[in-house]
Order: sequence, then structure tokens, then C-alpha cells
Amino acid sequence: MPGLYFQLRGFVAVRMIIVMVAAFLFCVSADAQECFRTSVLTPTPLMGNQGEIFRTAEGDLYEVVGSYEYLYAYYPNVTICPSRGKMLVEGKTVGIVAAQTTGRQPPVSSKAPAPKGRGVAASITIVFRKRGCDYFLADGPRGLYILEWYGGHDPDRGDGILGDIDGYGFKDVLYTGGADGRVYVEEYLLSKDRALEELAEKCR
Repeated sequence: MPGLYFQLRGFVAVRMIIVMVAAFLFCVSADAQECFRTSVLTPTPLMGNQGEIFRTAEGDLYEVVGSYEYLYAYYPNVTICPSRGKMLVEGKTVGIVAAQTTGRQPPVSSKAPAPKGRGVAASITIVFRKRGCDYFLADGPRGLYILEWYGGHDPDRGDGILGDIDGYGFKDVLYTGGADGRVYVEEYLLSKDRALEELAEKCR
């Protein structure tokens, strides 16, 4: 009987672990799915100012709220996070609210650049952060980045940044945990050796 008792306890423990892991993966998936990539077809240009109504490649309509960015962006690729009320476009965070959604797939357009597809937004992952230094190393679609923290959420290793970071300079970003922040892109398209060398120089 004691042997059967311990076998049952072991079985219950394994089942509990499976349930906990499944719940964790479900939460991670839900967090990732709340943002998606698309492109804006109209108006042209997109300004990103309060009250502006814009249409995405899927035909969804959104309204800009609480932002005045004067972007003059023509058919931009964007990352939209409806549950957060935010859109990332050309390094800026714009407040948005859904006006009409269809759930359709993006149509083919000869003018607008093709978005990378609706679904989980590609993220840039922070791979190295030295304590006491505002610079950190991130890995993403454009190779290794050296970014400098300039406000908002103070990220750490393993944090993800939603959307693409294109070009140098200041960028508004959204992190996968739900927080937002601001970074300065010092370098990108770096090899591992070059990135570590640059980071060591900046974090002396």
C-alpha cells in the first residue's frame, strides 16, 4: 500500500506541473497575440493626430486619440495593440481606438508595402544588460542593436520589444510585458564581437 500511495502522489504532482505549464503558455500566447503587424492604406499621408480616422490593409478603421505627431507617413507598416489602445509607427507611439473591425486578411495593394502578416508582432529581445549602465544589447530582425534607455520601463535581459526599430535616433517602444518606454538607437546591424566591443566601451 505505501508504494501505491507514493505512486499516486507522484502522478498527481506530474498532472499539476502539466496544468501549470499549460496555463503559463496560454498567458504568454495571449499576451503576444494582442498586437499585430499591418499597414495603413488611407489617409495618405497618415498624420497621427487627434481625431484622424485611418484604414488598415484589412479594412479595419481606427481613430487616433490623444496624439499629435504630424508624421506625414505614406502607407506605413505599423504594429497595432488594440487592447492597449496604442499603435507603433515610425518610432512613435500613437493612441488609437477601434472604430470598425472586419477581421479580414490584408488585400494585395500595388501602392502600400506588404505587411509581414497579421498575428504575433515580431519582437526584438534584450540579450544583455549590465547593471548600472543605461546601454543594453538587443537581438532582432536587423541584427544586434545597441540601445540606450531614455525613460519609461527600465528593461532587463529577456524583455521583448514589439515591432521593428528602423534607423538611428529616439524611438518610442512597447515591451511585451505591457509597459512602454523610450530608447535611443546607437547602432544596429552589428556582429556579436563588434556589438560587445561597442557596449564595453559605453559601459565603462
